[in-house]
Amino acid sequence: MRFGAIAAVVLAAFFWTGCKRETYRTDLFYKAGGKTFAFTVTVIDRTLYVSSMVDGKTVAGSYGEMVPDGKLARVEAADLNADGEPELYAFYTRNYSWWSGLAAVSCGERECVTIGMENSADGHPPADYCGEDAYSFDKDALVRQYTVCPREVKKLGFIRYKLVKNSFGLLLKS
Repeated sequence: MRFGAIAAVVLAAFFWTGCKRETYRTDLFYKAGGKTFAFTVTVIDRTLYVSSMVDGKTVAGSYGEMVPDGKLARVEAADLNADGEPELYAFYTRNYSWWSGLAAVSCGERECVTIGMENSADGHPPADYCGEDAYSFDKDALVRQYTVCPREVKKLGFIRYKLVKNSFGLLLKS
């Protein structure tokens, strides 16, 4: 009888968590303004979760960004607007879509908030856009590289994004 009850609990736990498996996890540290920021980034069932700590104190986390296929290529921290509070950039692959391969979150001492991106899902791509996005940092900007159409030209296009604050919050603006 006792074995049956234990087996039932184990099976219930398996089925409860089996649908929501962690497909990505990383820990990242960043120092700015004399403070140490620690981030834990996970993807569970295609949803991005970010939790952070500042000098060992927990900050409210953020979640809700959808990650295609539940897989991230890499995660980096940077302070593009030089406010002493880093932003977290989670990159994923989107080969042939103007929809960005990026989820960005700003984590300060009190909260983590999502960063918007100009010319992403609802915007219009450049006329020569042919996909295959790649991202890198260049000083105080995020640079988006893409393949120019027609592909036979074998040329790259670039868009520089600066992190600005507007009435809605933080925005990566080209």
